[in-house]
Amino acid sequence: MIWSELVQSGILATFIKCFIALFVVLDPLGNLPLFFTLNNRYSEKNKHKNIRRAVAIATVILLPFLFFGVWILNFFGITISGFKIAGGIILFIIGLKIVLGVEGSNKEEYSDIAIVPMATPLIAGPGTITAVIVLTGLYGFAIPLIALIANLVLNFILFSYSDEIIGVIGKQGSEVISKILGMILVAIAAEMIISGIAGFIASGIFAIA
Repeated sequence: MIWSELVQSGILATFIKCFIALFVVLDPLGNLPLFFTLNNRYSEKNKHKNIRRAVAIATVILLPFLFFGVWILNFFGITISGFKIAGGIILFIIGLKIVLGVEGSNKEEYSDIAIVPMATPLIAGPGTITAVIVLTGLYGFAIPLIALIANLVLNFILFSYSDEIIGVIGKQGSEVISKILGMILVAIAAEMIISGIAGFIASGIFAIA
């Protein structure tokens, strides 16, 4: 009875649209190897702590944008293009470090990578923030909120089992994949920066009077 009502009312179809849109933007399958690479030097305890903190912080970042997104951006004078450029620069640096094999500090400061880059920009990046704001404008708050929470729970589950999923390829395989992913991450970051700059140009900010 409830199921048929959801189908007939269009609520289920709207939820599926929101869920798929957010799933594609969040890209947990694409981020899975990156999370594995970033988390690889940490103890098992801190790996799970990183994941819990990253998803929790991403939730805290995304929920205000879901409810007050447009107002927040306008209030602080921040554009999505600016988000893309800032996030792209961060990912570009991280990708270069992975490709070049640059090691960070040996001290396990799990809160650092849990916030940047795991929570943002990898989970709560410019694309996700944009999607949340757009979906809320189209469908209201309730359905996008449920779809967002469902996606974040799915992200948490996938990232929690990243060792088991990636572990089947072995140590050498993971190193090769890490290097390849580093190059891909650099390319993605470059595209993000270019997209941000293009957004500024299209908006006329760089126009010469």
